[in-house]
Amino acid sequence: MRYLEVGEIVSTHGIKGELKVKIITDNLERFKKNNKLYLGDNKEIVTINSSRTHQGMMLITINNLTNINDVLGYVNKMLYIDRDEEIDKDAIYFDDLIDCKIIVNDNEVGVVKDVYDLPQGPLLEVKLNECNNGKEVIKLVPYVSEFIKETDIENKKIIVTPIEGLLWSLTF
Repeated sequence: MRYLEVGEIVSTHGIKGELKVKIITDNLERFKKNNKLYLGDNKEIVTINSSRTHQGMMLITINNLTNINDVLGYVNKMLYIDRDEEIDKDAIYFDDLIDCKIIVNDNEVGVVKDVYDLPQGPLLEVKLNECNNGKEVIKLVPYVSEFIKETDIENKKIIVTPIEGLLWSLTF
């Protein structure tokens, strides 16, 4: 099983067992009634009984718990989904992109070390192969169709067509 974080329980809300969740997903359907999530490090299965948004957070009740004292132990725990249970099997997640090779003109020029989720769109942190007298060079590459021509998750490759200056001033 591959677990993906979808939220973090940051506090309780009221006295009737509601939990305040910081949302870490763009798919709020994951918090619908009767959906199952995995809780904490031991991945305890919990069932959503109710959910609603409130001031940029999600308020949920789980496992038919209706008293604040029953849910206090869940504060500061993460909520997960099982990636293998996802409906959209073709979806690409940020963790899929990490460690992908960056290919430019059939040459491997670097590897993705991290992905940042920005309002303008995802940004890949790429560690370039040795090309600067042995010094580590990191470049940021927008994950947009203007630059990313193909993403092959199975083979861990991303084919990039950079504009001048995007990946240093390297010629390949």
